[in-house]
Amino acid sequence: MSEHFFTSLESFSRFSDFTDSARYKEAPDDWDVIFTDITGSTKAIEAGKYRDVNRIGAMAVVAVKSALKSFDFPFVFGGDGATFLIPNTKTTEALNALAQVMTLSEKNFGLDLRVGHLPVKKITQAGAKILVSKMQLAPNLFVAMFAGGGLALAEKIIKNDPDALIKALPPINIDLSQLSCRWNPIKSTKGKIISLIITEEERSHLHTIREIASTLQYVLLEDNNPVKPSTMSYKSLKECIHDEKKYHGSVFSISFILRLIEICLSNLIFRHGMHPIIFDRKKYADSMKNHSDYRKLDDAFRLVLDCSLEDIDKVKAYLQELKNNGKINYGIHISDTALMTCVVENTTPGNHIHFVDGGDGGYAKAAQMLKNSRVVSSSKCNG
Repeated sequence: MSEHFFTSLESFSRFSDFTDSARYKEAPDDWDVIFTDITGSTKAIEAGKYRDVNRIGAMAVVAVKSALKSFDFPFVFGGDGATFLIPNTKTTEALNALAQVMTLSEKNFGLDLRVGHLPVKKITQAGAKILVSKMQLAPNLFVAMFAGGGLALAEKIIKNDPDALIKALPPINIDLSQLSCRWNPIKSTKGKIISLIITEEERSHLHTIREIASTLQYVLLEDNNPVKPSTMSYKSLKECIHDEKKYHGSVFSISFILRLIEICLSNLIFRHGMHPIIFDRKKYADSMKNHSDYRKLDDAFRLVLDCSLEDIDKVKAYLQELKNNGKINYGIHISDTALMTCVVENTTPGNHIHFVDGGDGGYAKAAQMLKNSRVVSSSKCNG
């Protein structure tokens, strides 16, 4: 049955295999694409609210995961939002949860979350494909990779079709208990953090992306993962509680009280070094590194890497050469820190994932550079 499309995909664990087109299968026509993003994210960044932008993107993921319970589906976190691939039998449940996140986003963060959806069948009819592969990060933890141009086309259609968008609903039964945003920005240990978005100018069935991944092997190593538990620090109890309030429709609720208890315990463990007998703090913290999504593909090749200044210059020169040759377009943002937003069902292996973005705008700033670059290229062609 098509509902088991993602679970039935054969997975791979070696990152370099993500460029193997044989690993990808076409999404079923009776599935839907759900797209979310923050409208006006550029202004939000200028106002210093990018951490909030990240949180809302993660809230969308948590809300859908909680609504669909144990059902496993492909999605990708993009910094200022997330994109989901859902069987149409479950679309209503997912959209209901996201409509409630829209209200929390506006009420508690002052940010407008846009949510839209489109049948995969319409993407197929428009001449694009949504191809999906499944990479294993850890035992029982898989992330989706997307190719074929279908997600990019879906985003474009949804953004320009008011009928594809949904309206907000009151946060009556939304469950965000898996959301955890309690780590301070992670400082670079090598030089700077780069947020990269690379797109092929012509769909080359991953040939160009494969070439890039091969050439940039020296910065795609696990050592360049910004998530380094030895240098990470936990927020204060006051900061954690202040953030937590924004994930609830009301602080006068049992769910909020239970979260306060959990926050106090977590703060004692991760900030003050308490060592519970039944929980290995170091083992969990160390596992965050291989439970993170700092390398991914959603038609665009997205990377958040900790690099030396010398390596950054090499990367920029190489990508600019490819761009000048008409092979790619790209956006890059350089910052001192990376941001990590966590989705924690529980602390056992495979039951937590950590979304990574660059500080001070990260992916959103890189996307803006990419967009501006395309406008300039288009103007030159038309001129």
